[in-house]
Amino acid sequence: MTEQPFVIQVRGRLPAHSVDPAMSVSGGCRIDTLLKLVVRDQAALNGLLRRLEDLGLDLVEFRRLSSTSADGRPLSVEVVLAGSIGDLAASMLEDQLHTVQLSTRVVLSDQNLMDQTLDRILSSGAEVEHATGLGK
Repeated sequence: MTEQPFVIQVRGRLPAHSVDPAMSVSGGCRIDTLLKLVVRDQAALNGLLRRLEDLGLDLVEFRRLSSTSADGRPLSVEVVLAGSIGDLAASMLEDQLHTVQLSTRVVLSDQNLMDQTLDRILSSGAEVEHATGLGK
């Protein structure tokens, strides 16, 4: 049986110093940035993907949350990027793409790392959207 990872998702960007850099290097944790946004059509979606590439951001996952309706309402998507994106990239994406929501997900390998990281995040005042793997 495969052990499920521990996951913490924070609204917005991950506060500085909330994750020990050594954990990322050792493979004890992975950080992803999630962008939930609306694109008006296929051309805008293609532009989004080009923009991510231009900014040097690594696309990990892409999900369509809702499709364009017959009356032409926009397409809602979620994009998962590797790592925590910097201030400049975040502001460029938000300004240009009208990001609906930016979140950061931290995936951890064990309960001790989960406890330490969650304590750091909560003490920074960040808003935790959800956490899984607690109390195991």
